[in-house]
Amino acid sequence: MVTEAYIGLKNNRLKVEIAKPGTVYAGSRFDWTGFITQVYLDKRHTFCAYEDVVPGIGSGGIGFCNDFGLNTPVGYEETAVGEGYMKIGIGTVIKEDVPMGATHMLAMKISEHADISYRYGEDFAEFHSINPEINGYKCELLKRVSIEDNNMTVDYKLINTGSKKIVTEEYIHNFVCIDGQYVGPNYRAEVAFSPDEKMFRMMQARQQDMVFENNVITFRKTFEGRAFYTKGFDVKDCGGAHWKITESNSGCSVSETDSFQAPYMACWGTKYVISPEAFLAIDLDAGEEMTWSRSYRFESAE
Repeated sequence: MVTEAYIGLKNNRLKVEIAKPGTVYAGSRFDWTGFITQVYLDKRHTFCAYEDVVPGIGSGGIGFCNDFGLNTPVGYEETAVGEGYMKIGIGTVIKEDVPMGATHMLAMKISEHADISYRYGEDFAEFHSINPEINGYKCELLKRVSIEDNNMTVDYKLINTGSKKIVTEEYIHNFVCIDGQYVGPNYRAEVAFSPDEKMFRMMQARQQDMVFENNVITFRKTFEGRAFYTKGFDVKDCGGAHWKITESNSGCSVSETDSFQAPYMACWGTKYVISPEAFLAIDLDAGEEMTWSRSYRFESAE
């Protein structure tokens, strides 16, 4: 199934909506390829939401959308303000006169777009993104989203086609909201990391209703107020899912199992979404390539 803005994948259990590159999302933060806006399980349960229910709030994230270079944008430090640097899966964006850590909050100007092509079938969609050369950096990204029964897999291949080394990171900002249920005591997030102590104390000072014990995040009441955020480098060798979210009203859960061991993880959220994030470290010399995958399992109590 395909519409003007979406590619639809479908099998006996799942229906997945993927935004065509540059349609539903055309911003400067998230990779335009494989931008998954909704997942339906057994024709009755949903798992994705907008970052915020108020249009224009936040960075435009929806569902399962990935980002390259949150903490280490490719070539950013050597780029002068007003000049361009590479955003994988997007193109070349213009550097603003702000601290590096604030770049993801801005609507950066895209000066040159990546060349993106795609093809799809009933149960898969494949994307090929070629980033233009900028300051010796250039790359190709191949991504395949596929479904089988109640599982969805995202396979990646990143090829460094430039003359300089690419050092960055990739993660998926999983904007999870099960059946439209707001975040509260009905949610339980099992994560494969322990929180950084200093950051966790800061988080507790502003959000006392979030509880993080024994690798499990819960909430004392329906979440209100400022966004919560916690991060940890003590990631256990899970040998399975990096995280799993369960919502008790629907009896549904979603988990992410990756082909790599994350060097660090984080969890961000608001009243509307809860977003665990497993980061991947990327270190590619010129001419090198790497592959990885993220697999999601959607389950219900029925």
